[in-house]
Amino acid sequence: MKTLSEIIIIILFSVAAFAQAGELDNTFGGDGKVTTYIQSFGAEIHSLAIQTDGKIVAAGTSKSGVSHSAGCLARYNTNGTVDSSFNGSGISIYGGLPYRNAVSVAIQSDGKIVFVGDDFNTGYIARLNTDGIIDASFGIGGIFEDPSFTFAHSLAIQTDGKIIAAGGGGFTVIRYNEDGTRDSTFGIGGIVTNSNLTNALSVVIQTDGKILTVTSSYFTSSCLVRLNTDGTLDSSFNSNGIVATNIGIEFTSSPVIIQPDGKIIVAGSSGLDFAMARYNTNGMPDSSFGLGGQATTYLTNSTLSSMALQSDGKIIAVGVAGNYASDFAVARFNSNGALDDTFGTNGILSTDFNDLDDAAFSVAIEPDQTIVVAGYAKSIYPWTEFAVARYLSGLELGILNFSSSPTSLLIYPNPIHQTETLEYTLTKNESLTIALYDVNGRLIRNFISNEDQAAGAHKETLNIGELTSGNYFLTISNGEQKMSVKIVKQ
Repeated sequence: MKTLSEIIIIILFSVAAFAQAGELDNTFGGDGKVTTYIQSFGAEIHSLAIQTDGKIVAAGTSKSGVSHSAGCLARYNTNGTVDSSFNGSGISIYGGLPYRNAVSVAIQSDGKIVFVGDDFNTGYIARLNTDGIIDASFGIGGIFEDPSFTFAHSLAIQTDGKIIAAGGGGFTVIRYNEDGTRDSTFGIGGIVTNSNLTNALSVVIQTDGKILTVTSSYFTSSCLVRLNTDGTLDSSFNSNGIVATNIGIEFTSSPVIIQPDGKIIVAGSSGLDFAMARYNTNGMPDSSFGLGGQATTYLTNSTLSSMALQSDGKIIAVGVAGNYASDFAVARFNSNGALDDTFGTNGILSTDFNDLDDAAFSVAIEPDQTIVVAGYAKSIYPWTEFAVARYLSGLELGILNFSSSPTSLLIYPNPIHQTETLEYTLTKNESLTIALYDVNGRLIRNFISNEDQAAGAHKETLNIGELTSGNYFLTISNGEQKMSVKIVKQ
C-alpha cells in the first residue's frame, strides 16, 4: 500500500509534466491571446501591472483621431475577459489636447492605480481608485500636470507610499507624496536633474530605498544612475553614482530589474539583437553573466522592450521580431545569461495575432508564475488594438492543503545548489517541519522544526550545503501528514 507521501510525489510530477514552458495558456481568452478594441484609430499597451488578486491592469494610448490620443487603462480578469467592475466598462480613458499617453503603471499597497505619461510635452502623474474612477484626492482632481519634465516615462512606488517618476527632457527624477504633491525632502523641491545625462527612461527602487534609473543613449552607451534616498548621487556605485552600459551601437537600454541578491540587469537592443548586461551591487560588471557581464541573442530585426524576473531567477525579455508582419517576441534566459532551451524553441518564441504587425512592449509575472505580455495587434491596417498574451512558465506554485491532494511546490534551482528557495502557500495556520532526506530515508538536515506559520504565501531560503551527487527528498510535515518533492544534486 502506498504511503501519503508516495502518492503525493506521483501527483507532483504529473502536474509539472503538463506545464510546458512557453506554451500559450489556453485558460486565458480560450487560446492564450486577447485583443480589445478601444477607439477607431487604434490603441496600444505600454505597461502592465498585476494586482494581488491576479487581475491585469494595462496602461497605454488610444487614438480617436489622426492627431488626438488619450491615456487609456484597461483591467482584465484572470481568464482574459475585460473586468466590467473597472469604470463600469473595463476601460478608463483620459484625454488631452492634442494628445495624452499613459506609459507606465503601478499598483499601490491599498490597490489604487498610479500611472504616468505625457500630455503635449508636459509630464503628468495620475491615480485611479480601485474601481477605475479617477481619485479626486490626488494632485488636482486626480491628475498633476508637472511642467518640470516634458514626459514621465517610468514610475516606482516606495514602501512608504511615496512615488518616484523618471523622465525628460534631460535627466529628471521627481518624488511625490502620497497625495500627489512634490516631496520637498528629495533633491531640490522634490526634483533631481543632471545636465550631463540624457532622459531617464526607467526607474526601480532597491530594498534599501536607493533609486536606480536608466538613461537613454548617446552613441554606444546609456547610463545606470543610482541615487541615495535624498536624491544625491550614490558614490558607492562606481565611485560617482553613474555606470556607462557599453554593449554596442544602437544600444538604447531602458528596462532594468533588480535581483533578490541586489544584482542589476539592464537591457535593450544592440543592432539586431536582444542585449542585456548584469552588474554587481557596486556597479561593476558581473563576470558570471554571459560573456564578461553581457549577453546578446540574435533575433531578426528585433527590439527589446521589457523584462521581468521569475521566482526561480530566470529572466523573461520581450519585444518585437521582424520588420513586416512583426510578432510578439519572447525569450527566456537562465540566471547566467544563457538562453533557456526548455522554453519555446531554444529559449525563444514568437506569437502572431492577425497575420499583421504585432508588437510587445511590456511583460509581467502573475502570482501563479504565468507570464503576461502586452502591446498591440493590428486588425485592419493601420488600426491597432490592445493585445495581451499569457504563457505558461513551467513553474507550479504549490498550495499546501494537507486534507486534499496538493499541486506541486516551487523549489529552485533544481538541480540543487548550496542554497535553495522554497515557495508555497498555506490554506490555514500550520505548525511545519521542513527537512531533507536521502533516498534511503536518512535525515540529512532539518531546516525548521514544528515552527508555527500563518496562512498565506511563504518563501523559505534553505541552506543545503555540500551534498554528494544523487536524488534527495524535501519533506514538509504538519505533524500528522507529510508531503515530499524530489530534488536532484548533479
